[in-house]
Amino acid sequence: MHLKVKYVEDIWDHDPGVDLADITLQLGNLEPSKDDRAELVQQRIDLLTLSQQQSKDTSPVAGSKCSTPLKMNTFPRVKKQEDDDFVLNQRKRRFFHNYSFNFQKHKQLKEKITAAIERKNIFSIVGQYPALRKALKKRNWLEKQTYKCALAQDLSMHSLLHKAHEGNEFEEALISRILRPHNADFIWQNRHIKESKKDRFYTPYRSRIYYDRTSDFTMKEGLVKVIETIHWHQDDGIAELDSPRTHLLDCEDSITRFLEDFQLTTCTSFLHHLSKFLDSMFDEDGTKDVTIITTAMNYCRYHLACARHEDVDYQEYCSPLLSAEDRATIVEILREEARFKMLPGYEILSLVAQVKKLVLEATKHFPDMKIDGVRNVWILKPGNRCRGLGIQIFNDDRKLLEFVDANPDQKYVAQKYIEKPLLIHSTKFDIRQYFLVTFTGNNLRVWMFRDCYLRFSSREFNLDDYNESIHLT
Repeated sequence: MHLKVKYVEDIWDHDPGVDLADITLQLGNLEPSKDDRAELVQQRIDLLTLSQQQSKDTSPVAGSKCSTPLKMNTFPRVKKQEDDDFVLNQRKRRFFHNYSFNFQKHKQLKEKITAAIERKNIFSIVGQYPALRKALKKRNWLEKQTYKCALAQDLSMHSLLHKAHEGNEFEEALISRILRPHNADFIWQNRHIKESKKDRFYTPYRSRIYYDRTSDFTMKEGLVKVIETIHWHQDDGIAELDSPRTHLLDCEDSITRFLEDFQLTTCTSFLHHLSKFLDSMFDEDGTKDVTIITTAMNYCRYHLACARHEDVDYQEYCSPLLSAEDRATIVEILREEARFKMLPGYEILSLVAQVKKLVLEATKHFPDMKIDGVRNVWILKPGNRCRGLGIQIFNDDRKLLEFVDANPDQKYVAQKYIEKPLLIHSTKFDIRQYFLVTFTGNNLRVWMFRDCYLRFSSREFNLDDYNESIHLT
């Protein structure tokens, strides 16, 4: 076998997966090629010619008394095979003298990489994300660095191995160099990075996580769309979603649904309050007629029929929205600024019984009535922002929509505010828990971070004041 080697890098850089122990064995069996033999023969002939020429130059001149000098050999005469072995041994000694190689370190590193490939524990991260990188390495994953890694580009394999130590940057660059022919099993990158099927680093595509923009639950507007379609996938008692009522105000249909929900909340909150205090709301000097109670009950019955899919057979007419006068009357009564006109006792008892029965039935279909309160407060959030930026609080649907119309470039999400939250020392708080969610087809996996933390508002809870320090954490 003829193998001509100049540098270790010539072999290793060409094939990073080759075992240099094999190179050593191959060098031990080297035989000079025909060209090398011809070169050695020519060198021997040249030296012999030079020796003969020197002998002629030193021969005695005619008539000189100097004795003939002794014959001197300037090059040791060796057999052809001995000469070839000598040159080969010199070449091998020079090879290993210039390139000291730690075979033990290389063997251990190669075993480590082979095991990670078999376990499919090769990952790549585009960007910083130090916490994610640290967590994966802690679980014995190996990183295939991006093609922009300076050390992997500039240094040779031998230099990287010489400087590599457990966990340092040279070892990581060396691992990435050896992993070049292998695809990463897990790739994490920013969603703004452009897609490129021609880029070898990002293949195969099955190693990447994709999601449809319509199901983007990482932003509020996408999360609302998921909530709106969740009823097709949830099973009562098995998989249910419990969240405040939410509307994405991006079209006329969704705005209409929000207005109907706002009016329904006004009626249910009003009736829920009356079921507890109606018998004490009548007065001889009262100015409000009980017809507002009948209007609220009819509105609630209509939406109950819709919830039970009986609205087609519902005979009684119901206006889609309350009039401004009706809404003003409800607000005055809830604020105890007005009372109902006095009625006979039996009529009051009958009315109280009807209200309580309707509220009990409505609570089964509208469970949020227990936490809605009586102020009908809604929180308005920008669809693509976080950390409480741009959040507004309203208890008037007209003012809320005016604010939305004044900012046409932003999509807003209107969500029913929880008016009766759980408090700690009279202060609002929320629990921050981090999850990693992946889904493929119909398979969903959720990883939950072991620790969580609580965030508190800086002031005590008060619905009379809509200051951010009270309601935002």
